[in-house]
Amino acid sequence: MTLNWSLRKKTDPISQKENIDPSINLLSDLETNSLAQIKGFAPSLSVKLKAHLQAYGIIPGNTLRVQQKKPVTVVQVEHTEIALETELAKSIYVEIN
Repeated sequence: MTLNWSLRKKTDPISQKENIDPSINLLSDLETNSLAQIKGFAPSLSVKLKAHLQAYGIIPGNTLRVQQKKPVTVVQVEHTEIALETELAKSIYVEIN
Protein backbone atom coordinates (compact mmCIF):
# COMPACT_ATOMS: atom_id res chain seq x y z
CA MET A 1 0.00 0.00 0.00
CA THR A 2 1.36 3.42 -0.96
CA LEU A 3 0.64 6.51 1.10
CA ASN A 4 0.47 9.78 -0.78
CA TRP A 5 2.01 12.26 1.66
CA SER A 6 0.81 15.25 -0.32
CA LEU A 7 -2.81 14.29 0.35
CA ARG A 8 -2.34 13.38 3.99
CA LYS A 9 -4.32 15.66 6.28
CA LYS A 10 -2.22 17.35 8.93
CA THR A 11 -3.67 17.43 12.42
CA ASP A 12 -2.63 19.39 15.44
CA PRO A 13 -1.13 17.70 18.54
CA ILE A 14 -4.22 18.39 20.63
CA SER A 15 -6.53 16.39 18.36
CA GLN A 16 -3.91 13.61 18.14
CA LYS A 17 -3.77 13.41 21.94
CA GLU A 18 -7.41 12.36 22.00
CA ASN A 19 -6.35 8.95 20.65
CA ILE A 20 -3.99 8.12 23.54
CA ASP A 21 -4.34 7.10 27.18
CA PRO A 22 -6.41 9.63 29.17
CA SER A 23 -3.77 9.70 31.94
CA ILE A 24 -1.37 11.33 29.47
CA ASN A 25 -1.19 15.15 29.44
CA LEU A 26 0.41 17.73 27.20
CA LEU A 27 3.48 19.41 28.65
CA SER A 28 1.85 22.76 27.89
CA ASP A 29 -1.02 21.92 30.29
CA LEU A 30 1.16 21.43 33.38
CA GLU A 31 1.44 24.02 36.14
CA THR A 32 4.69 25.59 37.33
CA ASN A 33 6.68 23.31 39.70
CA SER A 34 4.88 20.20 38.42
CA LEU A 35 6.87 16.98 38.10
CA ALA A 36 6.04 14.68 35.21
CA GLN A 37 7.44 11.70 33.36
CA ILE A 38 7.95 12.12 29.63
CA LYS A 39 5.81 9.59 27.76
CA GLY A 40 6.39 10.49 24.11
CA PHE A 41 5.88 12.93 21.28
CA ALA A 42 3.06 13.92 18.95
CA PRO A 43 3.22 11.98 15.67
CA SER A 44 3.38 15.28 13.80
CA LEU A 45 6.76 16.16 15.38
CA SER A 46 9.60 15.72 12.88
CA VAL A 47 12.31 13.12 13.42
CA LYS A 48 14.91 15.90 13.36
CA LEU A 49 13.12 17.86 16.11
CA LYS A 50 12.65 14.72 18.23
CA ALA A 51 16.38 14.01 17.96
CA HIS A 52 17.17 17.59 18.96
CA LEU A 53 14.92 17.35 22.05
CA GLN A 54 16.41 13.99 22.98
CA ALA A 55 19.90 15.49 22.84
CA TYR A 56 18.79 17.78 25.69
CA GLY A 57 17.33 14.92 27.76
CA ILE A 58 13.70 15.18 26.65
CA ILE A 59 13.50 11.39 26.37
CA PRO A 60 10.53 9.13 27.16
CA GLY A 61 11.02 7.79 30.68
CA ASN A 62 12.91 10.82 32.02
CA THR A 63 11.34 13.05 34.65
CA LEU A 64 11.07 16.79 34.17
CA ARG A 65 10.04 19.75 36.30
CA VAL A 66 8.21 22.76 34.88
CA GLN A 67 10.18 25.81 35.99
CA GLN A 68 8.24 28.51 34.15
CA LYS A 69 5.17 28.82 31.91
CA LYS A 70 5.33 32.32 30.40
CA PRO A 71 6.47 33.73 28.04
CA VAL A 72 7.81 30.25 27.15
CA THR A 73 7.73 26.90 28.94
CA VAL A 74 11.01 26.26 30.75
CA VAL A 75 11.64 22.72 31.97
CA GLN A 76 14.45 21.08 33.89
CA VAL A 77 15.52 17.56 32.96
CA GLU A 78 18.32 16.24 35.15
CA HIS A 79 20.84 19.14 35.19
CA THR A 80 19.62 20.80 32.00
CA GLU A 81 17.10 23.63 31.64
CA ILE A 82 15.50 24.13 28.25
CA ALA A 83 13.03 26.74 27.02
CA LEU A 84 10.28 25.47 24.72
CA GLU A 85 7.82 27.49 22.68
CA THR A 86 4.19 26.77 23.56
CA GLU A 87 3.51 24.95 20.28
CA LEU A 88 6.44 22.63 20.94
CA ALA A 89 5.29 22.01 24.53
CA LYS A 90 1.94 20.91 23.06
CA SER A 91 3.80 18.17 21.16
CA ILE A 92 5.31 16.52 24.25
CA TYR A 93 3.22 13.97 26.13
CA VAL A 94 3.75 13.56 29.87
CA GLU A 95 2.26 11.75 32.85
CA ILE A 96 2.04 13.70 36.09
CA ASN A 97 3.97 12.11 39.00
